[in-house]
Amino acid sequence: MTKKTILGSDLNSNDALGWTLLMAGALLLPACGGAGAPASLPDAGAGTTTAQQTFQYETPPGQETHWCQYFRLPRSDAAEQMLTGYRWSWNGLHHWSLYRTVADLPPPSELDFDHPFDCFQPGAMKYAAPASILIVGAQSGERTFPPGMGFALHSEEVVLVQAHTINASSTVQNPTLEVGLELAAPDRVSTRLGLIQFYDPYIVVPTQADARAQMRCRFPSDLTILGATTHQHVRGTGVSVYLDGPDGQPGATPAVQSWSWDHPTVLESQLRVQAGSYAHTICSYHGDDRPLVVQGQDKLDNEMCMFIGFYYPVVAPEDGGGGFENCLQTPLPGGVGDGFGTGATSCADTLACVRSCPPTDAPRPGDGRIDVGACWQSCVVNSCAGASAPLDALLYCVRQQCATECTGSDACNACVAAKCTAPYLACQAQACP
Repeated sequence: MTKKTILGSDLNSNDALGWTLLMAGALLLPACGGAGAPASLPDAGAGTTTAQQTFQYETPPGQETHWCQYFRLPRSDAAEQMLTGYRWSWNGLHHWSLYRTVADLPPPSELDFDHPFDCFQPGAMKYAAPASILIVGAQSGERTFPPGMGFALHSEEVVLVQAHTINASSTVQNPTLEVGLELAAPDRVSTRLGLIQFYDPYIVVPTQADARAQMRCRFPSDLTILGATTHQHVRGTGVSVYLDGPDGQPGATPAVQSWSWDHPTVLESQLRVQAGSYAHTICSYHGDDRPLVVQGQDKLDNEMCMFIGFYYPVVAPEDGGGGFENCLQTPLPGGVGDGFGTGATSCADTLACVRSCPPTDAPRPGDGRIDVGACWQSCVVNSCAGASAPLDALLYCVRQQCATECTGSDACNACVAAKCTAPYLACQAQACP
């Protein structure tokens, strides 16, 4: 392999493969996943309707189950209906969650609304959104958003209810769950809620070893977060979310902290954040017998690291609202915040690392999910936290200015030298503490 020296540093002149994989499209967000009738739910408040459903399950002796079942919301006169609160009651569960479904969900005529299925079966939750919008650990109760607030759902939208059961007895149990979603017309809600689902696409958990993943996501304006919580899979041992200052000064005390992957903390109080500040999410893991676990959808084979919560006022699309809610904040389509690395590798060495990865490992778009190969994830996780931002800035420039030249062309290096000089030099100059 020949080399050419440009910008005072070496770049491989004929590894178009390495630059080709950097041309991947934008990332989108990724999901995971006592007998007797529940008590009747109280009536909804005036001006609302209740989408109510009773679910029945069976848990064999000595088994833990995660049952999923589709639930179709009622038809409304408007295209939207506002979720203003929810009520529930169960017997024999550990907790339940509510997920939205993704755009490629089959039509309702092809779905089974009458029977639960095992959420952990391969591909069972492929139509579920990255994380739940509701997660509830108490046996019964009622929660409402503050007056005049609501979260928009579609008329006749299909959602997914997940119920976690644990049967420590020697007999079959038949847990039950009754859920009531309070829905109001859009004109009855003066303050719309958005939903942040900050998602870290770079996680590596070695066999039988402790590991850590982290990310930073910037708040574009003053916001208030309701119902903040976290999300991991079965190897997760804890999540701490700090609020770092606009100047990058690390927060001293976690704003949200969870120690259980399947029963995370839900912050009941409102969390106010300042424009320009950051949510700094740190996730810890302990590996099991699987060879190498990376970020992905499967709850048993992959891991996740998320910070989730409703918020207001909603950031408008023209102000980057959609990208903000999913932490798609770096210039590179596919970037999701910064500060990912937990190692000591510089931007320049991380660039060399990702260029050596197979093209199929590059970040790839998906409806409701982020697909990144193990090689690319390992490169980023091994970098230091400060390498993420300059690396994304350089890769964004390459994508925008040199997409043709860096897709199987020997002219890639010359294009990078001519059109991406500043971000390239910034990456080369970045040094880890």
